[in-house]
Amino acid sequence: MRKLMAFGLGIAVACAAVASAAVKSDPGELSGEQLVTYFNKMRNLDRWLQQGNYGLVIKGGKEILKQFVAEDAEAAYCLAAAYACVKPTDEEDTYEEALDHLEEAVDWGFRNVDILKTSQFFEGLRTSKEYPEHAKKFADIVAHLEKVLKEEAVKEQAEYPAAVKKAAAAGKNPAFELDTTDTNGTPMKSAQLAGTPALVVVIRPGHDGVGFSLPAVRKAAEAAKAKGVAVLGAVYNYSFDARLTKEAKAFVEGAKLPFPCALVDRAWAKKYGILNLPAYLMVTKAGKVGHIEHGWQPEWKVLKLVDVLAE
Repeated sequence: MRKLMAFGLGIAVACAAVASAAVKSDPGELSGEQLVTYFNKMRNLDRWLQQGNYGLVIKGGKEILKQFVAEDAEAAYCLAAAYACVKPTDEEDTYEEALDHLEEAVDWGFRNVDILKTSQFFEGLRTSKEYPEHAKKFADIVAHLEKVLKEEAVKEQAEYPAAVKKAAAAGKNPAFELDTTDTNGTPMKSAQLAGTPALVVVIRPGHDGVGFSLPAVRKAAEAAKAKGVAVLGAVYNYSFDARLTKEAKAFVEGAKLPFPCALVDRAWAKKYGILNLPAYLMVTKAGKVGHIEHGWQPEWKVLKLVDVLAE
């Protein structure tokens, strides 16, 4: 029996070591197969959060941090949002859990301060009178993030254009491919962009990060038009049927987006490693995806992408 117990313990230790060794500090360090699995799990987190399946978000978010990327800002944010939607009990202080994960998210690179200030996920925590100490700590995190953003902006705005140009000049950039229809059923193909630089914005109905980004996207579209840069929307969903196509059309029309929007599915998004929405694909005159920004971005950064494309 002792031999069996020792053998079992040895297997458990070995498995733990393998799992620990597999954890990376950045998604870019994951192997091809790991990256696909990670990509799918992150998509599930977003979908479950939007659907209100907070238990699945908590389980899935912890799995990502333990088995894939140890300091993943987006996974930590999803955990914070899920815990914030569950009222604390005597058995579990979910608000404290939310704050702990939110601090981690900010430390690891989460920067969308607008979503923290207005999202329904944090409404209870943000305005709680029953737990004033938690509401104060949440406000402190928001204030800290606003300070960090101001400090980072000065340096990053000066360095960003050069970094983007360097990425666009790399030799391994994939070709931009599109063969689908827009929300009205009109064919959209990448060949239509031949010789024209373009900013492609990947969006999705009902996604908070996308909603908060639309004002910056509209402003970038205005700037792009004056500089000879095309702007395209890419409305993402796992796949499209008649209902989802109708939903995408209503979303685009309601958002008053001043550019055509293609319907893109999971296979298309995986091709470019889209990890978070909105995503901004910088398509060069040569038809290559020179640079990608994932998730909410400050307005200045979206406008800088247009400037670089126009050069």
